[in-house]
Amino acid sequence: MIKRYASLLIITFVSWMVCTAQIGNPSELVGQSDIHNPIKFAMPILIVAPDARAGGLGDIGVATTPTANAQNWNAAKYTFIESEGGAGLSYIPWLRNVGASNINLLYLTGYYKFDNRNSIAAGLRYFSVGSLEFRNSANQYLQTSNPNEWALDFSYARLLGEDFSMSLTARFLRSDLAGGYQDDRNVRSKPANAIAADLGLYYNKPIFIGAKTGTLAIGAAITNIGSKMTYSPTGDDERSYFLPTTLRIGAELLTNLNYYHDLAFGLELSKYLIPTPPVRDGNGNVVDGKDDNVGILKGLVQSFYDAPDGFKEEMQEIMFGISAEYTYARQFMLRAGYYYDYKGVNRKYFTIGAGLRYQMFTLDLAYLLPTVAGFSNPLANTIRMTLSVDFGKIPRSRQTSMPKPNEFLTY
Repeated sequence: MIKRYASLLIITFVSWMVCTAQIGNPSELVGQSDIHNPIKFAMPILIVAPDARAGGLGDIGVATTPTANAQNWNAAKYTFIESEGGAGLSYIPWLRNVGASNINLLYLTGYYKFDNRNSIAAGLRYFSVGSLEFRNSANQYLQTSNPNEWALDFSYARLLGEDFSMSLTARFLRSDLAGGYQDDRNVRSKPANAIAADLGLYYNKPIFIGAKTGTLAIGAAITNIGSKMTYSPTGDDERSYFLPTTLRIGAELLTNLNYYHDLAFGLELSKYLIPTPPVRDGNGNVVDGKDDNVGILKGLVQSFYDAPDGFKEEMQEIMFGISAEYTYARQFMLRAGYYYDYKGVNRKYFTIGAGLRYQMFTLDLAYLLPTVAGFSNPLANTIRMTLSVDFGKIPRSRQTSMPKPNEFLTY
């Protein structure tokens, strides 16, 4: 019975992913695309899933099972994590499929729970572009720089009820795309700085699924609500860019098939809360859509109704990911997922992943498989890795209504 139930769920999931891959313009699957009017923002590295577990789950994480890397997705999940504290270190090679060897993303997180209701966490994301050699128009060497981008954030999460939590995150960002380059006129490039905040909500409820126990989790978060980034040395507003402010809403259903086997399915919808670029005439006047040169809060609200092609284009701006995760004895994990972004030519892909947990350590791996021929994702054919550690006693359970595991054991 258990094997038949698990097989049905897996077949349903695979069929869903195959059908979903055909959504949108079919010509995109062979490398032709009519996608237009992409949304532009600063520090696109912020939209990359920085941990391998999420990387194996279709790059989703707002409502998935809490781990040490919840800081990136929804810090409210930390109140439901079992351990008292923990940390995670992720390494993501970048553009390995085109031969780059010194570009990578590092992500370090750590959390601590004071008690069952309060937790704090911190995260550091560092993106290194390697060495960049500058030359003038006569191909004469000028200097070598090391461009980089990084973000440092701190969060606080609190349990507001038996099944509901909320979090606030503060973030400082710095983008140095030229690595301090100075031209022939002694004008030095200016790094762009910004501050931002996240708001996270998380609901986690033990449930019955027939005769089985399980968990229903629902999460929502708005990330990177912050100031614009300006790269011009003179502070020119025309070179100011919004951060990738993103709204994510998701859910995960976890089923305890029996004492050793767990199966979870996740779905996440997301949208950039950034103005869509309007159509302008030769003089720069807006002829269709809304002016995108607006403030942060107005841009956030305007993002829901400003697309030049109206409601159709607004729907095309909604991205989604689906996932499945199988866990054996809480030690071995297999994962699969699919991510779809209509406007992102190279952001349509499958993901697979695996995890191994031994005592307090967990090693996660992820691999990305693009579905659009002719367009290369920077993470294509690349293995992402995350090493996590959880320490401390397991706090007294908050879920007193959860059935005891041995009540429905099936062997």
